[in-house]
Order: sequence, then C-alpha cells, then structure tokens
Amino acid sequence: MSDNSLTITIPTYNRNAILKANLQVLLPQTINLCNIIVIDNHSDVSVEETLREELNEYPNLKVVRNKANVGLSGNLIKCFEICKTEWVWLIGDDDKTLPDAVNTVCEYTAKYPDAHYINFTSDLVNRNPKLVRQTDTEAVGADEFIEKIDDFSNVVFLSVGIYKTSQVRNYIRFAYLFSYTLAPHTALLLASLNEKSKIIFSSKEIISRYIVGSDDGENTWSQLFIRLSIPTLYEIPVKLNKINQDKFNFLIRNGIGRPIRILSEIIMYLNKKEKQELFFLYNQICHRMIPFGVSAFWRVEFYLGKIILYIPPLANFFARLNENIRKKKGKVITNADMFNRI
Repeated sequence: MSDNSLTITIPTYNRNAILKANLQVLLPQTINLCNIIVIDNHSDVSVEETLREELNEYPNLKVVRNKANVGLSGNLIKCFEICKTEWVWLIGDDDKTLPDAVNTVCEYTAKYPDAHYINFTSDLVNRNPKLVRQTDTEAVGADEFIEKIDDFSNVVFLSVGIYKTSQVRNYIRFAYLFSYTLAPHTALLLASLNEKSKIIFSSKEIISRYIVGSDDGENTWSQLFIRLSIPTLYEIPVKLNKINQDKFNFLIRNGIGRPIRILSEIIMYLNKKEKQELFFLYNQICHRMIPFGVSAFWRVEFYLGKIILYIPPLANFFARLNENIRKKKGKVITNADMFNRI
C-alpha cells in the first residue's frame, strides 16, 4: 500500500454491488495519492470476494473483515482506529465520489495543514439558496464552529468530512460513548474541539449523495431510530457560550423534526405494528424535544398526532394521505422493519 498522508475508509455491510460500482469511480483517482481500506462488517457475502479483481489491480486497496457484525456505529468507529495516516476520510458505501474528489481533498489538506476538520459542501447545503457556500469559511474553536455551521445535517453527513487523525484519535472514547446516536463521528469531532481547533467549511463538492428511492427502502437507515437517538448529542461535553449553546440546541431540535414529521414516519407501520408500540415510539421521540424548549403550536401538533393515532378512522385516513404524498414526491414507502434497522 502507498504511504501517503490520507487514508480513505469505507465502512460497509451487505451493499457489495453498489460498493463495487462506486469504487469504479474512486479507485482510479487514488493511484499514488492515498490508501483505501474497506471495512466489511461481516457481510453475508464477503466483500473481499466481491472485490477480487479490484484488489489485484490496485495495491493501495485493502479489505478488513470484522469477525462479527459490530453494528453501524461500531464499524464507523473502527475507521478511525485503523487509520495510521495524518488524515482520514470516511465515505459511505452508497455515496459516489465526484471525478476529481481525491485531488480536491489533497489540495485542501495541503492548503490547510493545521486544520482540525474540513467539511465540504453538498446538496444538503445547496438545496437552500440562502446557504450556498460561495467561498471557503474558516472557524476557530468550538463556539465559532457552531456559530458558522450553515447546515448541521451536512456536518453529520459522513462522506463530506476530512479529519486530522492526531486531533481526534485521543477522543475516540466519546465515539463509543455516543455510538447510540448513529453519529459517532460527529460526537468524536465535537468532543475533540478546543479553543485553537481550526475548521474549514469548503465551497467545493466531493460527493454525489445517494438518494433513496421508493424501491430501495430495505437498504435505508431507520429515520425513526435517528430521530430517537440524535438528541443524545446534546450531552457531549463541548464548551460553548450561551448563544452558541442555544444554537446547538436548535440544530439538534431540527434534526428530530416536528411531531407531524415524526407521525408521518410512524404511520407507515399502522397495519404492521401494535397500536401501543406506535404510541410508545411517538411519545419517546417527541419527548426528546422537550428539554430543548417547544412552542405552544408544537404542543398542539403533538397532541393532535396522539389523537390521530388513537382513533382508527383518522389514523387510516392520515396513513393513506401520507402514502399519496410520498408517492408524488418519490419518497420511500417501505415494507422493511425500520424499527430495528440500524
């Protein structure tokens, strides 16, 4: 394997075909520039077997197979543990790198050698005309980092972040401690920030984000579990002033969503789960928001959602309405058990 300053790590589980297709774009970019380590979370079909041709052709590619499935978060954390180079870039197995992505990343790590973390832009930011990054922005310290975040989901988005290994490795215990969030990389980053940490918000794109379609719900992350777990990030011991603590709370609250949004995810299981189970999950997720402060309108919406779930005709009507809206927007309608998929 080449001995360079960047390692690309790709955690994967049972997505052999899409991983192989995405590597066709990524691998030719990496020759003499970086190492690639694919961490196979004990897939049903060994990734090493699937990538036999690529392993023979590219000496900088390596596959590490876990002896057992350690869960999504466990596999992400292993990416940080296994990296021995100055920088580490984690890429989701279902995200496609743009044709010149590796060169772009290498240009930035050379331009900002003292950076703690580099966050590249994506469609998550650019979907809002008011947030589009025209130029690179620099932040120093945790307060300024929170202050200058344009879209928190783009920080949580795994594939657009480049980490200085030496700056984050000593805080890996926080990744384990907050593995429940499904964003251990974000927990690790936040916990590792100090008053001198330099963060770069780049105006360049390096990833074409995988967009879930209505026919591939089996392979999606559980939005319900994300909404249930992401508020735990609030407990990370990051020192912020009052203004930025409030903004951090707001960013997390937005990650959970309004009760109507939560209800629209839960209602898809109306005829697949017991009513009490749906009630419990709705209450659990919504109650995660209360410590962050909720408006009177939010409370009305919350109780309205409970009434809809409680009265069968209303629940059935809302379920049909939700399904029609999702079909028109091309959003996922799945038969998979999203309660347990993490």
